[in-house]
Order: sequence, then structure tokens, then C-alpha cells
Amino acid sequence: MNKFNLLLCGSLAMTLVACGSKNKGDESSADSVPTQTVDTVAAADLVPVDSILKEEDPQPDHSANERVIRKVYKNFVLGPSEGESSPKKYFTAKALKKLQAAYEYDCDQGPCYAFWDLGTGAQDGDGKSAVKSVTPIEGEDGWYRVEYTEMGHQGVTNIKIVDGKIDDYKLISANMKW
Repeated sequence: MNKFNLLLCGSLAMTLVACGSKNKGDESSADSVPTQTVDTVAAADLVPVDSILKEEDPQPDHSANERVIRKVYKNFVLGPSEGESSPKKYFTAKALKKLQAAYEYDCDQGPCYAFWDLGTGAQDGDGKSAVKSVTPIEGEDGWYRVEYTEMGHQGVTNIKIVDGKIDDYKLISANMKW
């Protein structure tokens, strides 16, 4: 903040000096605006602009994306999907199309989605079902690694978030214990 104040004060001082002085040899107009060159400013008074203003890439809101992923796993993947009837709220059209194509059973009330594709695919098990962690994958724009247990079976799935919705997914591992 001190550098910013120094830069601001220096700029203000230069403006006041420039407004109050006349250029020598330029008597053409009383209304002429004098100019000041960099030569008249001490080098010590200059502060590089990029040391004050650093342009940074906007960071995705990982906490909001994590909430979406956890909610999807709770309501569609690890828990009963009857409680949540609006997958369009959490999935892009691309992801819904992929889930619909993966649904291999008769579908009386369309559209039907294979939400189990986001999990281990386990139908039976003795253990708990829960998301253990959701972690952004470094260097992979929008991708998150989801580690979970599904009825006691360990699973890892990578999920891609685009505009706050699941856009793609890839099962990484499913450790089925029978």
C-alpha cells in the first residue's frame, strides 16, 4: 500500500507543479498546457506499474464446484435419486447425453440416466456410501478428483465442471470387494 500511496502522491505533485508553471519560450497562449517530461522526475520516485497491479487469471470457485459435486453424489450417485428430480440443474447437456447413452435398460419414463457411471457401479455391499474428498486436479482446467466409498467399495472418478455444472466424467478406479 505504501508504494501505491507514493505513486499517487508523486503523480499529484507532478500535476500541481505542471499546472502552476509556464513553459519557457512558449508565450503563444496563456491557455496553453505545459508538458512535463520523464527527465524532470527523479528515478527514485518511479514505481513500476506491474509491481502494484498484477494481472492474475481469475480462479474458479472451487468451493462452489465442490458443493455441486457433493450434492450430485449425495442425490444421484450414492443415494436415491428419487429425492432430486432436476438433473439439468447439475449437469450440462453434454453430460446428460453421455449418461443417457450409458443407460442400457428399458426406460418407461424418459429420459433415463445412468448416474451409476459416476460411481463404482456397485449394486451390493456392506459398507457406507460417502464422498471422502473432492480435489481440483492441478493443471487440468475444471477437472476434480472425487474419492468416495459406495456401499463399502472404494472409487475414484474425475469430474469436469463447466459453468458450475458437471460436463464430463471419467472413472479412474473402482476397488470392488466381494
